[in-house]
Amino acid sequence: MRLGYKKCAACNSEIMESDSLCPYCNSITSPDGIYHGPTENAPGAVSSLVFGILGLLVCGVIFGIVAISKSKTAKEHIRSDPRYTGEGLATAGFVLGIIDLIAWALILMFNLGNT
Repeated sequence: MRLGYKKCAACNSEIMESDSLCPYCNSITSPDGIYHGPTENAPGAVSSLVFGILGLLVCGVIFGIVAISKSKTAKEHIRSDPRYTGEGLATAGFVLGIIDLIAWALILMFNLGNT
């Protein structure tokens, strides 16, 4: 093995000793098993929350579905890559999306019942 390199325990690839994440398999390579590098919100986490809030105000049936979809995408990214955070944002967007759909259904039933 070359000087300054180590083997990834998960995929056995040769990586730099300074790498805290294997560039080949996204496995955490730090001795304590915790990723200590920079993080960012997962794609879709913030937009899930925004669409969930918009659904409370206007067109809940469309924005609610979009919020749920964005939330699921964000959570998949978070599970697959330790560099992504924002699970709370994604969960809030998911819950608001469900509330949007339920509120829309209740409003629709109320309006149909009054005609």
